[in-house]
Amino acid sequence: MSKNVVVEARDVTKTYKLYEKPTDRVKEVFSPFKKKYHKEFKALSKASLTLKKGEALGIIGRNGDGKSTLLKIIAGVLTPTFGSVTTKGRIAAILEVTSGLKAELTGMENIRLNLKINGYKGNEIRKKTETVIEFAELDDFINQPVKTYSSGMKSRLGFGIVTSIEPDILLLDEVLAVGDFVFQQKCLSKIKSMRKSMSVVFVSHSMNSIRLFCDRAIVLNKGSVVYDGIPDDAIPFYLEQGELQKKQRGVNQLSHKPSIPFYGNLFHNKNVVRNISHFWINNSGERITQSHTGNDIGLSISFQLSYSPKNLIVGLPIWNSKEEYISGIATDIDKVKLIPLADNRYEILFKHTNILNPEIYISVVSLYDGAECLYRGCTKHLDVINNNSRFFGYVTLNHAWEGKSIKSGKTYRFDDIMLTIDGNDFGGKMYDGKSSYEELNNTLYNDIKKRFNPDEIIDIGANYGYTGIVFKRKFPNAHLTLVEACPSLCEYIAMNIQQNKIKEYEIINAICAEKPDLDRNFALNPLGSQDNRVLGENKGWKIIQATTVTLDKLLANTNGEFYFIKIDTQGYEKQVFEGGLKFLSSNSNWFIKTEFAPHWLKSQGTNPIGFLHFLIENFAVAELPLRPRFIGDSIKYLFKSRLTLSDVDGFVEYLQKHNKNRRGWCDLIVMPKGGMERYELF
Repeated sequence: MSKNVVVEARDVTKTYKLYEKPTDRVKEVFSPFKKKYHKEFKALSKASLTLKKGEALGIIGRNGDGKSTLLKIIAGVLTPTFGSVTTKGRIAAILEVTSGLKAELTGMENIRLNLKINGYKGNEIRKKTETVIEFAELDDFINQPVKTYSSGMKSRLGFGIVTSIEPDILLLDEVLAVGDFVFQQKCLSKIKSMRKSMSVVFVSHSMNSIRLFCDRAIVLNKGSVVYDGIPDDAIPFYLEQGELQKKQRGVNQLSHKPSIPFYGNLFHNKNVVRNISHFWINNSGERITQSHTGNDIGLSISFQLSYSPKNLIVGLPIWNSKEEYISGIATDIDKVKLIPLADNRYEILFKHTNILNPEIYISVVSLYDGAECLYRGCTKHLDVINNNSRFFGYVTLNHAWEGKSIKSGKTYRFDDIMLTIDGNDFGGKMYDGKSSYEELNNTLYNDIKKRFNPDEIIDIGANYGYTGIVFKRKFPNAHLTLVEACPSLCEYIAMNIQQNKIKEYEIINAICAEKPDLDRNFALNPLGSQDNRVLGENKGWKIIQATTVTLDKLLANTNGEFYFIKIDTQGYEKQVFEGGLKFLSSNSNWFIKTEFAPHWLKSQGTNPIGFLHFLIENFAVAELPLRPRFIGDSIKYLFKSRLTLSDVDGFVEYLQKHNKNRRGWCDLIVMPKGGMERYELF
């Protein structure tokens, strides 16, 4: 089994013996002539599959095709008659949501029992118990016997227990078909939050869930794997067998309830979707409730999400007043990827020429992250009136999706890098014909790559993203994280990342500080320049708020073998180091390039002499010369002239005198002292 594979099933066959009468089993055992009294039923026949780390695999097929049997064999509940299954890591199986619950025990006792069985102890059990109770929403009943619970309460408790053990492999058998709509969405949200750290095998009869939730899908037919591919290809293959029509008729009959409106349940996850609005507009952008056929109209949609979605989908189904379904469109069908503005804000315009027949139309705006519903809400009715023409039958909308774009940008080219900046940004004019700063030259880049080969780049104070893109060009296999406090700059970073075709990156709109998850004032100068400060340097600067994140928290969310970190926060560098001290002090697999500017440090209340003392006492520190003095230098050569405590006063005074306004600065390179030994830099 290869390194990235966590489940491998080879030629798995499961055969059951079927007897017409119970006595036939006894007759067969004692038959002197070994007469068979049974018929063999193959639930699985030479079924093979692989599951890679972090992958979600869907299994689809008709009832009796062996889906649950295969899942139970992977879970170790059943043993195969022939073939083998190899797994790697902890497995959690939700074959029935309430399986594993002891009816006589209380909810609390069931939680603790299951956690102990899975190897948790002491504080871990206490913390996870609180998490399960919060998920299951059983505070008032947690100390009551499970036999007194309703089926919905058992479902919430069972699902909460299984997902709390943080498995490497999660097996789900029709679990999302249990419970009400809100519970299903809560389950999907929970599973989605765990996807980065585990692999999933998902059995379902819901083709929509398979398509949106899974990376791959296999089709079972009479116990054999007849198709293995992407869901968009596997589902049509399965539907050709006639299963969709049979199941859909049955579902419609069972689920029809007069109390549910014809356009379905409305839903709003207010913890995730905020400040949402949607309304029809005319060609001038004015709100309307009436339109003539042939007019250009649009639907304006805006909202803010509390997190960055993996697969955001916006849909718009439309009905007429006779409850007839007219049309439906969605961004994933049109292969439109929605890009947020700052703070995960989205502004979307769906526009089309109105070719609907005269009627009153009802539309529902739907927001989904993959299979998880975030919002479904009605838009105010649109009354389409006749334009002295005759109309026949129903029509399909001609449509297009348009995202909001940055308008006042100016684009420059530096070698192989395209950079768009705000045309009104005074600070951005430094890009006019030259690079922003004297970046590392090829000799030093090659030395860094040879010695460290970084696989994680963290650019703190990313500005327009230029430096991060330069680093990504030099270390193309590394993952890039860009942290920038200014919301408008994050929009430019996203544009620059895309136009330079950078892959494997993340943009974080936050202040990198000494403590996480705080709302801290942040100032922009009156021109809205990239020249920003956490505290305004002069009166009249615009004050906004930004959330803080620490370097420790950024590094905790990665699995890098070596980290290349750049810090340029215009006087906030001390707070960045304080917020990363836990990781930096206990690890030796990192290298930092940081700005050291005494003037800006003082503007943030930091004593530059004290800060440099702090760096030298804890780490190995050397000055990074500007390009003219840089030819032929290497990491080892630079650290031969390491700064010592006796150098600090003179070094700071030298920098301040370097500029007539005492605003001189330099870049420092910082490494762990243990890293100096590890990489033989002494």
